[in-house]
Amino acid sequence: MSQIIESFYLTRLHQEEDLGFHGMVYPVLATVTDATLLPRIEQYKTAIDAFDAAIKQDRASLLSDEIKDIDYQIGNSWHGLRDIVNRMLRHLNEAKANAAKKVDIVLRKYEINGDPSALAMVEQMEVFQNMIDDLKVPTVSAALSTIAAKGWMEDLDGYNKRMVELYRQRTHETSSFVTGLSQQCRRETDSLYLTCITYINAMIQTTGDTQYNPVVTDINRLIDEMKVILSFRKSTGEAKKKSDLTHAAVSDIPVQTYTGQKLYPDFEVFLRGEKLLKGSDYSLEYKDNINVGTASVVIKGREKYTGKKTVTFNIARTL
Repeated sequence: MSQIIESFYLTRLHQEEDLGFHGMVYPVLATVTDATLLPRIEQYKTAIDAFDAAIKQDRASLLSDEIKDIDYQIGNSWHGLRDIVNRMLRHLNEAKANAAKKVDIVLRKYEINGDPSALAMVEQMEVFQNMIDDLKVPTVSAALSTIAAKGWMEDLDGYNKRMVELYRQRTHETSSFVTGLSQQCRRETDSLYLTCITYINAMIQTTGDTQYNPVVTDINRLIDEMKVILSFRKSTGEAKKKSDLTHAAVSDIPVQTYTGQKLYPDFEVFLRGEKLLKGSDYSLEYKDNINVGTASVVIKGREKYTGKKTVTFNIARTL
């Protein structure tokens, strides 16, 4: 019996993977000369073009005037911070120059791909958030104060948080319409693909026609390639789950003695029995850590670790 085109559940593909698959299938189907199928193949091409246009609309920049203004302020705050650090590195006062070096080490880590304010918006927000977390570490924060640069960092922090808030709001407002449009286009494209494939398989099974053999071979090869992508994504997803800090364990944090100053007790973090490194594997954000009562620490995953976990500790007065 002649080989037919394999069945493949297109719904398993992400939206852009689905579009890419159709984009590769169409040139193969375009070689078919069957007069009955040609109109369907042309409809398939039209549907692919509409699907592509819908996804491009999804990606289009939908920035409000406020987002543009906040983006400008982020750039201004970042360059102000960088400029003052550069100047203080050359300061004649040794204490100020050394403080600037501490801050410079942090900034350079996030300049590895160039000016952070020139990155794409989502990447820029993430880079600045990680940078700000590092700048808030007590020793670095003290260095910022020494060189009178803490105000620039606080401005950058405030503007970046506002950008995250506005971006999420804007995404929420536009996603229902655009997603609905692209999903409709996807359904139409998938349907026309299935129509063409079903016709070819029926012709092969009923007539034994061999003219479709090259088409079958090429499309089955494309299907195999997509299956490899799905398999890789599944294994990658499982690996990410294993690196989620939600499931981390931490060493005990002893009761802290009230001093009137913010307290930053250290502790160890473990995941699946492995001790993690602060700074490279995770960052810490302390909250309510000055007054008597219960304080908290948010452990945020970094690099290959994702997710976050909140732990608490107590602050008490001496008897």
